[in-house]
Amino acid sequence: MIVTSILLGSAPLLAVLGSLFTFNVDVVVSVILSYIALVFVALILLLAAVYAFLLPSPRTMAVWRPEEFSTVYSLLVAGYAGGLVSTVITLIILVLDAIGVTSGDPIVVLLVVLLFVLGIVLFIVGWIGNIAYFLKLRDVFNFSVFLVAGILLIIPLLSIISWILTYIEASSIEKKILIGRIKL
Repeated sequence: MIVTSILLGSAPLLAVLGSLFTFNVDVVVSVILSYIALVFVALILLLAAVYAFLLPSPRTMAVWRPEEFSTVYSLLVAGYAGGLVSTVITLIILVLDAIGVTSGDPIVVLLVVLLFVLGIVLFIVGWIGNIAYFLKLRDVFNFSVFLVAGILLIIPLLSIISWILTYIEASSIEKKILIGRIKL
């Protein structure tokens, strides 16, 4: 999640800086295609992070305490997984359009816009589920770091700090569970 945040945060800046001093169409097109490739790599990393690290934890919590975590888990799965699939499909259609397979058909453009909006809405649902998950973790384990992480996740520029805090606190909780200081 940290690497994905850095890639998605820096990609627009790199795109602007790359084409700032030129009016050459080839450079602008190459910057846009590079941006699409960078977003695609970031989405693949996000997919790996979501399925390998983010979703297993709330799934385990939903099995452990379904009344508290099942809704949060559903929000996370629907939001992040659905948003990711929608965005990947949008990027594939954009690449196919850029190489001339769809030839700029207005229906394809409408489909891309609709899929993009759907992806954004689903990512927002996942983001809200993630904030709710952090707040539930704070309630269950009574560690205020999860509250701070949930609050920091609301502010996009500080979300990387939220993930670092979560990683540190989750490792601490895991160690406490393993040595028996926290009973499940």
